Amino acid sequence: FEEPASLSDEQSNELVGEQFWFRFPDGDPPHDVEAMLAGTSARTGHGELLMLTKENVGPSGVYALPVLSQNNSMADPAILKRVSEIPALATNPWNNMLVDSAVEKEGNGVSILYYNDVLFLPREPGAGLLGTERDTAPCHLPHPPLHKSEGIAWDVDDAGNPFYFVVGEGRSSNMYR
Repeated sequence: FEEPASLSDEQSNELVGEQFWFRFPDGDPPHDVEAMLAGTSARTGHGELLMLTKENVGPSGVYALPVLSQNNSMADPAILKRVSEIPALATNPWNNMLVDSAVEKEGNGVSILYYNDVLFLPREPGAGLLGTERDTAPCHLPHPPLHKSEGIAWDVDDAGNPFYFVVGEGRSSNMYR
């Protein structure tokens, strides 16, 4: 949907969220999820909502949220489906913690943010958000001098060139472009 240019106090009071209930598949250990990706899927006309786990050791899991049933509730949650994984970057847990992700503004790829690294996964036209059918290998993007990155987002400049922002944690943290 198109975001409004501004919201009046009356309009902002009308915004209401909806709670979705989900759980991990039986047999999965507990997971920490700090990153979600939303976008178009490989199937025309369908969206995709992915949860990316933050793991201390080993690969991060990629879980898809299925279509929600009409009676989605705490008593009847949707069951996430593990669809992929993102390989561990390092054996040191601090350097392997996935904390955020964002789809590049034009949909050409997905950035994965770690405390001290940015990984970019190119996306082929028509592929899902994290499709494995890549012709191009993932690459590392420049990471700003932050002790602990926490957020990433994409935009385009006036000339149409994509760029990304990275922000750290804490009151005195800066945002880098």
